[in-house]
Amino acid sequence: MKLTLDHFSNSGKIIARAIGPEAAYKLLQQYGGQSFYISESPTVAHAASKKLGIEVHRALSQLWPNQEFELPVINYVEKRLRNDEIREDSKNLTMRELIQKYQLTRYQIQKIINSGDPVDRDTQENQQLKFAGF
Repeated sequence: MKLTLDHFSNSGKIIARAIGPEAAYKLLQQYGGQSFYISESPTVAHAASKKLGIEVHRALSQLWPNQEFELPVINYVEKRLRNDEIREDSKNLTMRELIQKYQLTRYQIQKIINSGDPVDRDTQENQQLKFAGF
């Protein structure tokens, strides 16, 4: 399955646009949930640049200069990828097979297939930063 910007939360899209979806996914796998101080004038010597890369640090510095930034957790992306896989599998598998494979209820699987949106019963998505235009 191809990873796209649509798989990321709003704050994750900023990073994915700066370095590409695949690199952003790896970054979130490694550092998701961690906070970094975003300098107004990033250099390769800054701690955030060393971990995130100078391109990401520069992109974030345009939005949050001299502020703390918390990388989104990878769960949102993984849930979106899983839901895409469920929709794809629903073309070839029965409902019973989908339930067994994904360990979800019939209701959850039907909701994923019918809506195209992830079923999220917690507040993680609501806690993501919201940006106009993303």
